[in-house]
Amino acid sequence: MAMKKALIVEDDPISLKLLANIAESAGIAAIKSSDGFRGWEILLDNPDINVLITDIMMPEMDGYRLIHSVRECKDDRISKMPIIIITGVEANDPELKDIMKLEPIFLFTKPVDREGLTVCLNEKV
Repeated sequence: MAMKKALIVEDDPISLKLLANIAESAGIAAIKSSDGFRGWEILLDNPDINVLITDIMMPEMDGYRLIHSVRECKDDRISKMPIIIITGVEANDPELKDIMKLEPIFLFTKPVDREGLTVCLNEKV
């Protein structure tokens, strides 16, 4: 069985490195992108990615637009993949509440709960 792969889209280099470390500790290969546009291109070019881990607040293409692009994709392997949101946005933010309806989506607020994210990766991906 091939190793599972996570695409991590995060504009903060320290958070990107931390999230990649958590994924790799869970036995999942980490593919990193620092912006949503590049992340979207990577998803389209890599049909074997199993999960998207994304920040919300990013320049250029934010996490909301990236998630909508994923869910609206005509390719089922992309449109149905689990998405893990890592954000500093308040959980009661109306736009975040709306995006959470596009399942399967899991939410973690910053600073990220390393153990919780590891469990999520192991159980949901």
